[in-house]
Order: sequence, then C-alpha cells, then structure tokens
Amino acid sequence: MSIHASFSTYLKFLFLFVLSFGSVGCGNNNGQTGSDAGVSFTEPLVERSWTLPAGLETYKCKGLVAVQDLYIKGFRAHTVPALARMTVTVSDMVGTIGDYDCGPADGFFSSRMIYAAGPGVNDVHFPAGNGVVVRAGQYIHLNMHLANKYGTDSLSGTTQLLMETGTSADVTTPLDMIYIGTFNIQIPPNSTGVVMAGGCSAGIDQTYLFLSPAMNKQGTHQRVQVYHLNSPEPSTLLDENFDVTQQHIHGMRPGFKVLQGEAIRVACTYNGNSSYTIGFGDSVDLEMCFTGVYRYPVIPDTPVFGCVSF
Repeated sequence: MSIHASFSTYLKFLFLFVLSFGSVGCGNNNGQTGSDAGVSFTEPLVERSWTLPAGLETYKCKGLVAVQDLYIKGFRAHTVPALARMTVTVSDMVGTIGDYDCGPADGFFSSRMIYAAGPGVNDVHFPAGNGVVVRAGQYIHLNMHLANKYGTDSLSGTTQLLMETGTSADVTTPLDMIYIGTFNIQIPPNSTGVVMAGGCSAGIDQTYLFLSPAMNKQGTHQRVQVYHLNSPEPSTLLDENFDVTQQHIHGMRPGFKVLQGEAIRVACTYNGNSSYTIGFGDSVDLEMCFTGVYRYPVIPDTPVFGCVSF
C-alpha cells in the first residue's frame, strides 16, 4: 500500500505548520516504565472491536467525547497480533463519533497526541505529579493500523486502552506526546546497516519522560541523542535494538531536560530485506523512523509530528 494522496498533502501542510510555530524539542532512557505496585488499570479510555479478513491491511478508528475531566496517571494497552500501531489523540474540535474505517492521518489534525504504541507494549505509569489531562467535552480519537496481509484466516479482536485515573491534585504537571524523527527514508535493496536520521531543535526548555520507538519490520536499532549547546558530546537517551513485535516504551526517571536551542536527533538502522528500495509509507512493508516522546510543558498548537525532518 502506498502513501495516500491525502496523507502526502497532509504531511506537506504539517511541514509548513511546524515552520510557522518554530521547532520544538524532544527526549533519556535511565529508568523503568512498567506498572508500579498498587496501580489499577481498570477503566477504558477508548476501545474498539474489529474484524480483518486475510490478505488485507487497513486503518480503523473510533471517536468519542469525554463526559468529564480526566486526570490520567498511567496507561495499559491491550493489543492483538494484527495491530501494527495505535495512536490516541485529543482535540477541542469534535469529529466523527463511533467506529469507522479511516486513513493513516485521521485524528491527527488540530489534535495533541496522548498515546502511541505498537505490539508488545508495556504499561506506562507517570511519575508522581505528572499525567495526561483530558477535559470534559474534548474529542478523543483512536486510530489503529491493522495488518493481516500475509495471513490465511480472518482475524478479530478488541483493541483497548486502559487508564489509571486520579484527581486534579494528582496531576499538577500535564503531559502530552509528539513524534520526533524523519519522513526522509530510502533503504536500498538487499542492504544492511542503513541509517536514516532526523529531528529538530528545542524552541523552549522542556523535560522528557518516556520514549516510544516506532519502526516497521526492516528496523533493527534506534538511537536517540541530544546535542548540547555547552558540550561537544551529545547525551544518549536511547540506544537499543528494535523488535517490531516487542515495541517497549522506555521510561526516564528523573526526566531529561532539553534546553532551548539544543538539538534532538533520532537515528534508525535498517536491513533492506527486499528487491526494491523501501521508503516511508503507511504500510507495514514500508518504513518509518519516529520516537513518540512524553514531555512537559505542553506546548499549545504543536502538531503530532512536532519534531521531524521532511
């Protein structure tokens, strides 16, 4: 499946949008993520059941409106084998309500990302005082990338994002999430160790708490680094092999501070296991190079792809 024309147009718009607001920063991998003792993930933020026939790859979405203020201290995703990627966004603009078939960019426009993960993801429990805030009346949107291209049987399942909620006193420092990385990917045929990299520089001082690497099956390794203004040596926040079936979210406790003007860079390594050049695209047979970053302070009007190279 190639990039949809509408998605390509959307990406060009995002590029101009990011330029108009200036660059933002991103990204430390020196802590644990996982569910802490006593954490209770019992309440679903959003969930959707679906069926996907053999030989197909598609996107399925769900939209709903929050009926009350939510102060979210952690997330647990129930994923299934067909799930390639799930993204949850929040917007002040209400869109389609209920289940519907969609495209790769649905729910991204005029939204802020609050969750992104792939198969095998672990729990996320935010440090004390940090969390995600969703206001009553805001539009919550789930976008699922599902793939059964090489299966022989139809698959069915329910994708669910559970949350641990608290009170306003529990979440005094709100978080959101942006993607850092690059859309500029070219992996030659039958190649090994191909590195593609991108990112941005920080528009203001920010603190980063979690990294959620996102690549497809050609991805083998991801490195995230911050280049400082007062040091020739970058700080390495993540330097891990990548497994498309076990896409862990990496925690940083304490968080890592990126100062205004410092650069964040994501480098993705690939093996081109194909007879043709592989570029960026919305299929599991194509590639991506992103890390989803939980950060604070929340910067209004920052797009989902808020720190990427085109």
